[in-house]
Amino acid sequence: MIADAQAELRGSITARMWVYHSITVPINVFDFTVSRHRDGSELFLDGFAGSLMADFYSGYEAVRTRSDGKIIRAACVAHARRKVFNARDNHPAHAALLLGMFREIYDIEDRAKPLPPTERQQLRHAEAWPIWTRMQEYLASEAVSNVMPKEPFGQALNYLRNQFDHLLVYLDDGLMPIDNNETEQLMKQVALGREKWMFIGSVKAGCRAADLMSLVSSAARNDLDVFRYVKDVLDQLLAAESNYDVLRPRRLQAISYRSDPDLRPGGAAIEGRPTRRSSAPGDASPARVE
Repeated sequence: MIADAQAELRGSITARMWVYHSITVPINVFDFTVSRHRDGSELFLDGFAGSLMADFYSGYEAVRTRSDGKIIRAACVAHARRKVFNARDNHPAHAALLLGMFREIYDIEDRAKPLPPTERQQLRHAEAWPIWTRMQEYLASEAVSNVMPKEPFGQALNYLRNQFDHLLVYLDDGLMPIDNNETEQLMKQVALGREKWMFIGSVKAGCRAADLMSLVSSAARNDLDVFRYVKDVLDQLLAAESNYDVLRPRRLQAISYRSDPDLRPGGAAIEGRPTRRSSAPGDASPARVE
């Protein structure tokens, strides 16, 4: 892709930043590529086995297909709801009914979040499953026969029908979240950075940016003081630490980064990072959005 751009004398190319938000290990991993093709999700997830929640980018379906059943693809319920919400003016009555069902589903999920994974899965099956069944019956009913496929609301209905089985995956997995919203929040960090720096500069710079964003984002996720954590990691690397596993944010959670005047220019002491939130009970494993 870069060679093609150089041959065409183009001054720049559009690259991609991807993010994986894991549940089994509390880290976020950013990945930089120069296209959406095989050097993206397919290579990164090569050898992975588990559940993958993402949007409706066709590349994720290719990843699932090539995994020989090792990857279960889940669809984001928030994406599906957003399709209906954005098309609500086209068929207000139909939209109100479907949005009401989504509201019931999310009300159940609010009660399920504090529960252990097994109990969460049981609650979802007992209360959310019947609502999904009702929604599926409505999508196949004569009630929506007057909606044309090319209308905005018709496209929303087709999205629901095409993704319906994937939307139900979270019901059978108490660890799986109902949507991909936390991962989308991470992508806002990329958008904010892009607004400031405009251009990455080179492929190597893009990879360095992805590494640093992974480090900082994972430190924040583990409620570490980001500055102290990054400084500690760099200091240990400069001291020839080669066991990178011990430098992961999760392993350093036990360190109480106490105030140290030497950590900031001018001797300004920093207090430990306050707890930002209670730990989320369920995130995708890994979830990804682009």
